[in-house]
Amino acid sequence: MNKSYAIGYRFEQRVKKYMKNKGWNVLRQAKSAFPDLLCWRHKGYILEGNIKNDKYIYEIVFIECKCNKYLNKEEKEKAIKIIKNEQCSHFYVAHRKKYSRKIYFYKLFKDKTTKEVDL
Repeated sequence: MNKSYAIGYRFEQRVKKYMKNKGWNVLRQAKSAFPDLLCWRHKGYILEGNIKNDKYIYEIVFIECKCNKYLNKEEKEKAIKIIKNEQCSHFYVAHRKKYSRKIYFYKLFKDKTTKEVDL
């Protein structure tokens, strides 16, 4: 395992643990697939009057973990495509600042703009 991969893997594990502590179910994709983490949580349900017909509502979030903060052009295009196809509720990029243990997030929008957020 090379050093860069190990650093990225450890950061993904920290983000995964952070999201689990916030009440999310988290799945890490193997082999550095895009995006790194798939997160979901139960938001509620639509009652149809019969338990068999009740529909659960989930919030689904994709997270790409980057030690250097920025997505490259190819990753950004993939993320915008995911957002436009409404495959997830939100798309976030988790990053860290050099020599910092804190995890920062920014949200990516359809129009390619970003905004720092707290999760």
